[in-house]
Amino acid sequence: MAMHISRHYRDDHIKSDCFETSVSIYEDQVRGWFFDQARVLEKASDHAGFITLLVVLSYIEGHAIFLKGEDSKHRSKEFFRYAFKEIFPLSGDDPKVNDDAIDELYDQMRNGLFHTGITRGKVRLSYAYETPVNLMIDLATKMCVQIDINPRLMLDGIENHFSHYLMRLRNANETELRENFLTAWKMR
Repeated sequence: MAMHISRHYRDDHIKSDCFETSVSIYEDQVRGWFFDQARVLEKASDHAGFITLLVVLSYIEGHAIFLKGEDSKHRSKEFFRYAFKEIFPLSGDDPKVNDDAIDELYDQMRNGLFHTGITRGKVRLSYAYETPVNLMIDLATKMCVQIDINPRLMLDGIENHFSHYLMRLRNANETELRENFLTAWKMR
């Protein structure tokens, strides 16, 4: 008896060596298991911001794995930073300051939520913020002092990014991207 591995696919589909089927299953899983569920919670509660943020953060490192075609074991922060810069490009002039700020975001948000179930002290969530992420940097110390997050806009950002990534994956000319995806797909 075939079991469902997503809303529209069964486990016998996953055994297929067809690239397009693998991409479609991946899309169905990410959208159905994560993005769509975050949207349902957003509609049901005005307190869904942290769950939405969990969905966003889980996508970021996972995307780097598929993008690079490598396992992130013992390199979680590096992978998170790599994908975060692609999904949410920062405007600061100093790459070191940007990397340090993303590392602080990783610690304050990702590690806070994944390890203790709540973000750490520098994080502020509000649907009123006009940008998905705003990292406040102390100009004297070049340290991140506050992280303002609009979970809904972050989810919008990763959904848009994911759609663009899927479009690129379905382009036969994107050979390296497709090879990396398949490598990561086989690792799961």
